[in-house]
Amino acid sequence: MSLPVNETIRTLLEENVKKPQLIVEIEGLPLFGSTEISKYARYDDGLFYDQEDLYYDGLTIENNAYPYIDLNKSTQSITQQMLVDKGGYSSITSFDVSLVDKNQIITQLVTPGNTIEDILSKKARCYLSLEGAGHPKDSVLFFNGIVAGVSSGAGYVNINLASPEKLKSLELFPKVSAISPSSINSTQTTITVDSTSDFSSPADSGTLRTYIKVDDEIIEYTSKNATQFLGCVRGQYGTIAANHDINSNVESAYRLVGNLRDLSLKLMLSGLNTAYVTDVPILAFNYYASETITNAIFVDKYNFDQYYGTVPGDIIVITDSIHAGNNGSTTVNSVVATDLGSYLILDKTLITEGAGAKFSLTSKYAVLPRFCGLEMTPDQVDVAEFESKYNQFNAAFFDYDFYIDDSVNGSEFINTQILYPSGAYALPRKAKTSLGLTIPPLAQFEIKTLNEFSVLNAGNLKINRGISANFYNAVVIR
Repeated sequence: MSLPVNETIRTLLEENVKKPQLIVEIEGLPLFGSTEISKYARYDDGLFYDQEDLYYDGLTIENNAYPYIDLNKSTQSITQQMLVDKGGYSSITSFDVSLVDKNQIITQLVTPGNTIEDILSKKARCYLSLEGAGHPKDSVLFFNGIVAGVSSGAGYVNINLASPEKLKSLELFPKVSAISPSSINSTQTTITVDSTSDFSSPADSGTLRTYIKVDDEIIEYTSKNATQFLGCVRGQYGTIAANHDINSNVESAYRLVGNLRDLSLKLMLSGLNTAYVTDVPILAFNYYASETITNAIFVDKYNFDQYYGTVPGDIIVITDSIHAGNNGSTTVNSVVATDLGSYLILDKTLITEGAGAKFSLTSKYAVLPRFCGLEMTPDQVDVAEFESKYNQFNAAFFDYDFYIDDSVNGSEFINTQILYPSGAYALPRKAKTSLGLTIPPLAQFEIKTLNEFSVLNAGNLKINRGISANFYNAVVIR
């Protein structure tokens, strides 16, 4: 697992004395660090010119942070094993953070209903950095998960963070059934049952098509109400339209159609189908500081797209703008990072104004109904990499048409039925579920050739062979 770093971290790594820093960010709480956390000074942070130790473009202490992480008692290593032959990977399922409970400050923060309603299930991110770097601009995200547990003792609080990879193990397409209160003849296109509430409706223009199975006949339905399946197409998948007795058992079935990119992302990001980020303040429309960008909104967040997982095509809804024309729904065209934060260019003509409005974002892939998606969010899935790989190699990928008549494990289905047949596999990247491909090297100038001129100390080379160590990588944090 490689961790990309910027020039600031590269420079600090070249120094003789390196002071590592672990930073943990939990939704709704202050930051936690193993040392004091610094950020880049900005005049809109309430800073003034004669403040001690303040330098233009320099660092200042992050006041909303507690340097109470005990590195010795926190998780210090992460291991991940690539399972290319199974279309996926195995990795750590949890990460433990130990906090020194100085003056019971941490106890107060994690007590339900005190600072936040409950810390359990809140999103959490872990970063690596060095003293002398500014958070979050210079920090490296290496773990992204949710709070799975909290334990405490005399002078300490331990927080257990669980990997979102666990979410992929949820069951999809649950098998449900109903009873027909009357007989069904072979030509009916409306079929009545006691209740259709547990059955899904078709979604996303044919990505998900819905069926029922009565005795040996498979029937497609195109819509439903509380007690009826409507627009029924009889005798599907080679079965024969037939008469069925009163009180026949009616079972669910599904058809899933699409390509590798769309099916993978829709299965992971659907389910809740709500905004993955809400009430984000807008600093300005079209103009902020020295930047003038047409049809753009500016936000106070470094690398907004990487942090939230926003990609072009995601749906944005703006509210509370003083110009009515700025309000409403549109899509994101691009996201650009700046030294002051980020801006989003929208597919809409915007009127210039200052702060006051806010927006929410919904993934363009959140289209399948509940129980047909894993309810993950774009900050847990490397959406951009799935799109990039598909755009580059789409001719090599299969289009799929699945008939599903029983529940499936989400992770197993995506990895083995969608990714693996196309020579792809899931892998961790940027602390998210990402996509890798089994492909030969491309003949580019970056490829290094090992020969007698590029190998140093050849006498120290050694060969290790084994049957269980392939595709194994480990990162050790010390």
